[in-house]
Amino acid sequence: MSSIYHIITKGKITASLRHVARNMQIRQEEENVIDIIGCLPNQSALLNLLSELLNIRQEIISVQILRAT
Repeated sequence: MSSIYHIITKGKITASLRHVARNMQIRQEEENVIDIIGCLPNQSALLNLLSELLNIRQEIISVQILRAT
């Protein structure tokens, strides 16, 4: 079941982040706070995205499901 997620990370928007979160909306909210919002098809895709964020040294602050579809 796909869901829309809101992920908050600490850091700056980089080319690596844009590549990792390529199908999601990315916004720099504050100097070091980034909102990533988008639909992922399943929890496996979410875990893969979170792993990729950690690999590019994005500190994950929170993950929230906005809507299950």
